[in-house]
Amino acid sequence: MCDVTISINEAAVRKFNPSLSSLDAIQQWLQHQVNIMMENLAEAKEPPCCYTEEEVRHLVTERLDRYDAGLAKTVSLEEVEKHMKARLA
Repeated sequence: MCDVTISINEAAVRKFNPSLSSLDAIQQWLQHQVNIMMENLAEAKEPPCCYTEEEVRHLVTERLDRYDAGLAKTVSLEEVEKHMKARLA
């Protein structure tokens, strides 16, 4: 285990959940959230996406434009997964 320091907006947390009225309560709640997140990541079959939604939209738009212009071909999902696994290995 390791300790990390993060900054959060206490007022926003308390607005979200008024029962989180102390730093200790917020810390316990946040630790629980991190534990859940780590369990979900451990159970995931694939690593989480590293792109923002905006980056994904840009990439998809760019690729569709190339396809529409006849500059790219379609690739099967299986082929994409094969290439991604090779790059991640």
